[in-house]
Amino acid sequence: MQKTKRVTAIAAFVCCVLTALAGGKDTFVQPGDTLPSFCIEMADGSRQTTQALKGRPVVLAFFNTNCLDCRRELPLLQRLHDEAGEAYRVVCVSRSQGHDEIAAYWQKTGLTLPYSPQADRAVYSLFAPHGLPRVYVADGDGVVQAVFIEKVSARKLRKAIGQCMKD
Repeated sequence: MQKTKRVTAIAAFVCCVLTALAGGKDTFVQPGDTLPSFCIEMADGSRQTTQALKGRPVVLAFFNTNCLDCRRELPLLQRLHDEAGEAYRVVCVSRSQGHDEIAAYWQKTGLTLPYSPQADRAVYSLFAPHGLPRVYVADGDGVVQAVFIEKVSARKLRKAIGQCMKD
């Protein structure tokens, strides 16, 4: 078991190095781009589309509860969600993680953020090839204003949201 983990870790590292050497992008969606078109089912059974997210700023966060950086970021996203009111939305989309596992984590940690469980990487792959957590801040027209990869501070995220609300 230990040997399998080591081989997997080495393979992942080699893949990252080869991607970097090949000039691979860290993100397909850059500031200034329009959010890709998607339709997701939320945990509560409702559906969200790219079109439905327009009208006010949105913080779109990709996560997996097994990711330590994601675990550190989710409470920040929860605070933003609690502060948002009707000013902006916070929507979380899992990468390769189903409803039961996420629901258990949400209950254990007291999170109430809206999330969409995604058993695969279909929606995620519209945005990026790799890396979590990943946060996109888009204005009310669906234009991405900021992208945060792996680490995001409350100050920078609030600044990006504030900028979207000024426009």
